[in-house]
Amino acid sequence: FEMTRREERQQRRKTSSAQPSQCILDEVEKRRRQEREEMEALQTQFTAREVPGFVNRPLFEEMRLAEEERRTILRKEHAKKLLAEQQPFSFIERDKKKKELLLQTAREHRRQQPEKP
Repeated sequence: FEMTRREERQQRRKTSSAQPSQCILDEVEKRRRQEREEMEALQTQFTAREVPGFVNRPLFEEMRLAEEERRTILRKEHAKKLLAEQQPFSFIERDKKKKELLLQTAREHRRQQPEKP
Protein backbone atom coordinates (compact mmCIF):
# COMPACT_ATOMS: atom_id res chain seq x y z
CA PHE A 1 0.00 0.00 0.00
CA GLU A 2 2.83 2.37 0.79
CA MET A 3 4.36 1.67 -2.55
CA THR A 4 1.26 2.71 -4.41
CA ARG A 5 1.14 5.97 -2.48
CA ARG A 6 4.78 6.60 -3.24
CA GLU A 7 4.19 5.86 -6.90
CA GLU A 8 1.22 8.20 -6.99
CA ARG A 9 3.32 10.97 -5.41
CA GLN A 10 6.07 10.39 -7.91
CA GLN A 11 3.53 10.39 -10.68
CA ARG A 12 2.10 13.72 -9.41
CA ARG A 13 5.56 15.21 -9.25
CA LYS A 14 6.22 14.12 -12.78
CA THR A 15 2.95 15.62 -14.03
CA SER A 16 3.39 18.76 -11.95
CA SER A 17 6.97 19.12 -13.16
CA ALA A 18 5.82 18.34 -16.72
CA GLN A 19 3.25 21.12 -16.65
CA PRO A 20 5.75 23.94 -16.21
CA SER A 21 7.84 22.53 -19.00
CA GLN A 22 4.71 22.49 -21.15
CA CYS A 23 4.15 26.17 -20.26
CA ILE A 24 7.70 26.92 -21.20
CA LEU A 25 7.25 25.08 -24.48
CA ASP A 26 4.09 27.05 -25.14
CA GLU A 27 5.92 30.32 -24.47
CA VAL A 28 8.75 29.34 -26.79
CA GLU A 29 6.26 28.37 -29.50
CA LYS A 30 4.41 31.66 -29.01
CA ARG A 31 7.64 33.63 -29.38
CA ARG A 32 8.58 31.72 -32.52
CA ARG A 33 5.15 32.39 -34.00
CA GLN A 34 5.47 36.11 -33.24
CA GLU A 35 8.92 36.22 -34.80
CA ARG A 36 7.61 34.47 -37.89
CA GLU A 37 4.74 36.97 -38.16
CA GLU A 38 7.16 39.87 -37.76
CA MET A 39 9.44 38.47 -40.45
CA GLU A 40 6.48 38.01 -42.78
CA ALA A 41 5.42 41.59 -42.09
CA LEU A 42 8.93 42.76 -42.90
CA GLN A 43 8.99 40.74 -46.11
CA THR A 44 5.89 42.44 -47.51
CA GLN A 45 6.75 45.12 -50.04
CA PHE A 46 5.91 48.68 -49.01
CA THR A 47 4.12 50.69 -51.67
CA ALA A 48 3.52 54.38 -51.22
CA ARG A 49 0.19 55.92 -52.10
CA GLU A 50 -0.07 58.33 -54.97
CA VAL A 51 0.19 62.02 -54.09
CA PRO A 52 -3.24 63.69 -54.17
CA GLY A 53 -3.82 66.20 -56.93
CA PHE A 54 -4.59 69.16 -54.67
CA VAL A 55 -1.02 69.07 -53.33
CA ASN A 56 0.41 70.24 -56.64
CA ARG A 57 -1.93 73.25 -57.00
CA PRO A 58 -0.07 76.56 -56.72
CA LEU A 59 -2.22 77.91 -53.88
CA PHE A 60 0.20 80.65 -52.88
CA GLU A 61 0.38 81.95 -56.44
CA GLU A 62 -3.41 81.97 -56.70
CA MET A 63 -3.71 83.79 -53.38
CA ARG A 64 -1.09 86.34 -54.41
CA LEU A 65 -2.81 87.08 -57.73
CA ALA A 66 -6.21 87.41 -56.08
CA GLU A 67 -4.80 89.82 -53.50
CA GLU A 68 -3.08 91.87 -56.19
CA GLU A 69 -6.30 92.10 -58.20
CA ARG A 70 -8.25 93.12 -55.10
CA ARG A 71 -5.65 95.77 -54.31
CA THR A 72 -5.83 97.35 -57.79
CA ILE A 73 -9.64 97.42 -57.69
CA LEU A 74 -9.58 99.10 -54.28
CA ARG A 75 -7.05 101.69 -55.48
CA LYS A 76 -9.24 102.58 -58.48
CA GLU A 77 -12.34 102.86 -56.29
CA HIS A 78 -10.54 105.06 -53.76
CA ALA A 79 -9.20 107.28 -56.53
CA LYS A 80 -12.72 107.72 -57.99
CA LYS A 81 -14.12 108.49 -54.55
CA LEU A 82 -11.36 111.01 -53.89
CA LEU A 83 -11.95 112.77 -57.23
CA ALA A 84 -15.68 112.91 -56.51
CA GLU A 85 -15.10 114.47 -53.10
CA GLN A 86 -12.38 116.84 -54.26
CA GLN A 87 -13.38 120.50 -54.48
CA PRO A 88 -11.26 123.16 -56.07
CA PHE A 89 -9.86 125.93 -53.93
CA SER A 90 -12.00 129.04 -53.73
CA PHE A 91 -9.33 131.33 -55.16
CA ILE A 92 -9.04 129.16 -58.27
CA GLU A 93 -12.74 129.56 -58.95
CA ARG A 94 -12.51 133.27 -58.18
CA ASP A 95 -9.58 133.66 -60.61
CA LYS A 96 -11.50 131.82 -63.34
CA LYS A 97 -14.48 134.09 -62.88
CA LYS A 98 -12.26 137.18 -63.01
CA LYS A 99 -10.62 136.00 -66.24
CA GLU A 100 -14.00 135.31 -67.82
CA LEU A 101 -15.27 138.70 -66.72
CA LEU A 102 -12.17 140.42 -68.10
CA LEU A 103 -12.51 138.59 -71.41
CA GLN A 104 -16.16 139.55 -71.69
CA THR A 105 -15.46 143.18 -70.94
CA ALA A 106 -12.61 143.17 -73.43
CA ARG A 107 -14.86 141.72 -76.13
CA GLU A 108 -17.58 144.23 -75.38
CA HIS A 109 -15.07 147.04 -75.41
CA ARG A 110 -13.80 145.94 -78.84
CA ARG A 111 -17.33 145.79 -80.20
CA GLN A 112 -18.12 149.24 -78.94
CA GLN A 113 -15.08 150.88 -80.52
CA PRO A 114 -15.54 151.92 -84.11
CA GLU A 115 -13.13 150.51 -86.60
CA LYS A 116 -10.44 152.92 -87.80
CA PRO A 117 -9.71 153.13 -91.55
